[in-house]
Amino acid sequence: MLQALRGLAIAETAGTRGGDAAIAEARGREIDTAFVNARNADGATAKAQCLVGVVGDAVAGYALVATEAGPYGKLAMLHELYVHPDMREIGVGDAILGFARAWATARGCVEIESQVLPGNRSAKNFFERAGMVTRLMRVSSRLN
Repeated sequence: MLQALRGLAIAETAGTRGGDAAIAEARGREIDTAFVNARNADGATAKAQCLVGVVGDAVAGYALVATEAGPYGKLAMLHELYVHPDMREIGVGDAILGFARAWATARGCVEIESQVLPGNRSAKNFFERAGMVTRLMRVSSRLN
């Protein structure tokens, strides 16, 4: 079910500004190997985690979060956060982000960060409602 949900996330991203680069990065992160199996017997030391939001018996959303070095100390990078379109606006994303924050805090992270594609106003608004602010905008241009 998680792979199907991730497929929806990739399909929704396709054709958007920056979507091709985001999809290429996402395909470089295999959920099964890089995140789900990153959990170990001592979950407190895991450097990456796949978080899943459930409504009833349905998987409604997921996030991929990992620790890394940041400019101000240990950083939790929220690589992906996606909620099924039918499950939006009911608090699933807020709950997943809350768990990601708790997970990061337990690992000594001093901040949490994510990315939003240009033009994805609903994602930007979601993160701003959660108290996150734009700190850096990345720009690029093809050379060939």
